[in-house]
Amino acid sequence: MSDLDAELVTVGGLFDDSSVAIYTVPVCLRNFAWRAEQIEQLISDIRDAITDNLGGCFLGSLIVTRRTSTRPDYEIVDGQQRLTTLYPLLRFLAQTSASSDESHEDRVR
Repeated sequence: MSDLDAELVTVGGLFDDSSVAIYTVPVCLRNFAWRAEQIEQLISDIRDAITDNLGGCFLGSLIVTRRTSTRPDYEIVDGQQRLTTLYPLLRFLAQTSASSDESHEDRVR
């Protein structure tokens, strides 16, 4: 059995433009199953953390296995629903704020 490593990663760290990480959903995982209410709850949790100036909030775990040692290429074990919800949300937010004076780092945060 290989060693397990856990680390705290921000959402921005998962999707940072400087990262070339690839996240693959294996065939054995279920299809995307979240309904509007789960997506709305996730967005509400994020909005509440921002509004209440909490400096962050726990969005759940993402468990991955590294597929290659030469580049950041991961297979998702758990957290597919959150990951596939957050990615288009962050892309939308990045595109809508791209014309603002905010730095990329501030937009990702």
